[in-house]
Amino acid sequence: MMWELDQFIRAVLVDFASKLSNQSVYRISRLSDDDLLKLVEEKFSELPKDEKQGIIDAVLGPLIYSLFPRRIPIPKDE
Repeated sequence: MMWELDQFIRAVLVDFASKLSNQSVYRISRLSDDDLLKLVEEKFSELPKDEKQGIIDAVLGPLIYSLFPRRIPIPKDE
């Protein structure tokens, strides 16, 4: 299970880094783990604060829910 989680997180980071840096997913996927993390950190730090918060809300919420769907209650429409 841990191997799949690592691959999943790497795939999310590759997609995220390609959007932040305007580089192809293929090119980003060829980076080492350390270089990938450095690129994400570098590009993310260049963003304005409000844009960072929007990305965090848009990416982390769905990511956490996809990892733990049964532990997070979903509000029901009345």
